[in-house]
Amino acid sequence: MVFCLFDIDETPRTVGLSSLKGMITGAYTVVRCLENVHPNFVYYYYLSLDEKKRLRPLYTGLRKVIRPNTFLSAKMPLPSFREQVAIAEYLDRKTQEIDVLVEKELAIIGLLQELRTSLISEAVTGKIDVRESVAV
Repeated sequence: MVFCLFDIDETPRTVGLSSLKGMITGAYTVVRCLENVHPNFVYYYYLSLDEKKRLRPLYTGLRKVIRPNTFLSAKMPLPSFREQVAIAEYLDRKTQEIDVLVEKELAIIGLLQELRTSLISEAVTGKIDVRESVAV
């Protein structure tokens, strides 16, 4: 897991989950979950906090920093591992369903934008008679 623990109010997303190994800048804090903690559950937990910037009580200084020790010692609810997995899988499924719906809606928006552009083009080039639909 990767956390950005500075300039938190200005940072669009302060939590990330990655299966990749590699290097990142010192601006981020990398942590691994304990054996009895499901990473996806922790990700969704911190994502929910991040949405409303609920880590504000932990900020210090002008740059709104959370010191790694303070962050790592913060308490979080921890249901049984089985429950963590069930919650994470449920959220994975539901967010996937939402992503599919958003994709479909974006495709419809794209088609409507094309129709709008086409209609404008046809009207200004005289390919359609707009006088029929305009009340004089």
